[in-house]
Amino acid sequence: MRVLNESERPPPATLQPAGHESVEVRVNALHRLHYNQLAIHLLTTQSDNVHTTISELFTVILSECCEVEEEEEVQLTVSECVSGECREVEEEEEEVLNEIHLNIESELFIVQLVTELGRAFLADTDANTQTCASYAMLEVTRLYGIRESGSGEATPIGSQAWEKLSYHLQEMIYPLLTSKYTLSTGNNRSSVTLPSPIFGSDKAKTFQQWLTSWECSLVDLLQGERASQVFSACKPILRRDTTTAIYLLPSILICMLCETSDHHHQITTQVLSVMNQLQEKDKDEAALSIISIEIKQLAVLDYLSKWSQKKRQAETQGKKGRAAFVPSTQLHQVMSFLEKIPADILAHTSYKSHAYSPALMHIEAYIKDNPLQVKEHLCFLQCIYVSLDEPDGVAGVVAVRQDEPTLDQQVIQYL
Repeated sequence: MRVLNESERPPPATLQPAGHESVEVRVNALHRLHYNQLAIHLLTTQSDNVHTTISELFTVILSECCEVEEEEEVQLTVSECVSGECREVEEEEEEVLNEIHLNIESELFIVQLVTELGRAFLADTDANTQTCASYAMLEVTRLYGIRESGSGEATPIGSQAWEKLSYHLQEMIYPLLTSKYTLSTGNNRSSVTLPSPIFGSDKAKTFQQWLTSWECSLVDLLQGERASQVFSACKPILRRDTTTAIYLLPSILICMLCETSDHHHQITTQVLSVMNQLQEKDKDEAALSIISIEIKQLAVLDYLSKWSQKKRQAETQGKKGRAAFVPSTQLHQVMSFLEKIPADILAHTSYKSHAYSPALMHIEAYIKDNPLQVKEHLCFLQCIYVSLDEPDGVAGVVAVRQDEPTLDQQVIQYL
């Protein structure tokens, strides 16, 4: 990577190796990034505005941090990069790239799903995993009619999605259009009654077991024809590729919540079981597996919250007058589910998962709805402000506290 002038913009290809499917390519790209931090430093300091390249590089590094199945060499190289000049980029400067899909019929969702399945195919050298990814791509392309425009089996949305796919993905799909895969008895597993909650049982001893067990159980409960067909085709690969499972979980959960409220209690129980377990442990003693599970749960809940906001905007757009807003059945059911997760528990869980900004947001929302309980949460607020390195917030808590602070609270005040 060479030192760039402020007006220069590197081509997108220079950022692609760090996110390549091959471990060797990613390691090589990350090493180049680590050993050329002078160029990165200049890009972060030569202007008041953060260079777009820095934002993109920072996003690539964060995405590598989220890969729970990364090779140790990749993890070490990523940690070297994170500890370097990239720490100068503020979280607020990062571009939000994750799209919120209102339904699984959108062109963007279809394109991203096929792209993710293609990544899963290329990322693993195991023949069985590649077969599972190929089967999922075959079924998804068939269900959505993803073909070239003018093809007999193409659908309007499918031909549009085909045009948005990269050339190498189209080359991967071509042989599948004339292929046929069938699931063996071992892969086409019958529904198994899982304990409720799954967390803490023999089916969820690790993050990967918890994720796939819960996700497959959700797929088995889907009633919508399209959602059931699409995600059932993906079950074999999500059992083998954790990254694919993480990508699919929010969409599966949205479909489940929108279909019916019959399973809301079961899903709420699954979510709260992890939160309650984390509450019982000290912040420094919580097992890494529990924190990993809770971080993913918090990300999914954040996705649901953003989905409901986007859905509400879509439903109110173009409407005139001051009539009271009446949400659709789908929106109402998602909002109803989110309301069942107590904000104070969300705040404490976020704090123990080291997500301090969301913790502050949730506890402020809780205090706003329960103003008489503000006194009980002042110490917790103070801890959050200390973790956020916000001395003004700490001073504000001290100013409104009426009782004599304990020794621990005085220590926190002067940290």
